[in-house]
Amino acid sequence: MMSSPRWSALLVALVPAILMMVYVYRLDRVDKEPADLLVELAMLGVAAAIVASVVEVIWAFVVPDIPGYTGLAIHMYIGIGMVEEGCKALFLHKRVWHERNFDCTFDAVVYAVFVSMGFAALENVIYVFSYGMITGVIRAVTAIPGHFSFAVAFGVFYGKACLHERRGESGLSRFFIAMGYLVAVLLHGTYDFCAYFSAGRTALVFYGFIIVLYTVIFIVVRREARDDSRM
Repeated sequence: MMSSPRWSALLVALVPAILMMVYVYRLDRVDKEPADLLVELAMLGVAAAIVASVVEVIWAFVVPDIPGYTGLAIHMYIGIGMVEEGCKALFLHKRVWHERNFDCTFDAVVYAVFVSMGFAALENVIYVFSYGMITGVIRAVTAIPGHFSFAVAFGVFYGKACLHERRGESGLSRFFIAMGYLVAVLLHGTYDFCAYFSAGRTALVFYGFIIVLYTVIFIVVRREARDDSRM
């Protein structure tokens, strides 16, 4: 049985992700998604995190270190951004593309956020139990909203992709999926690249980036919820 400090650490790790899921769920006003589907998506996010971690370990062994900013950018955008966003997108797509409850454009945002928060929750648990509760508190205002932002960006495009697919426009559908993935990877890679310099004076770059990112994303997610419509 876990001691009180361990329970506290677990709460610090999980609550931020849960709050993000509750937030986006409450924004979904046209047609609420079934709870069992959302729980399954969160669990798929956990599975995606495990797969991504395995791929990242293989990447570290296979890809040689490249010195300087070039090597750092390759690692952040490809070794982390492409891998993690790719795993989340793959698990999401396999589960919901033909889902009968996927009948509104904003559903895609809800689904993407639940997968991403499952992913981020597992990451957070590992970080908190490895580095302490202060790390969890810092990640609650950085990494968790970060993963939320990447998910919203992907979900907006993914909803448009599904809409065009149902109109018989497969080419446009594939385009929007690719665009959603590209935007999510660019945001994720830039976040990680800036986070690398989040100490001393260069910390202003990181915190400036996340303030702008979160402001834009929270405007976008509320707009998408307001303009939601059935497909």
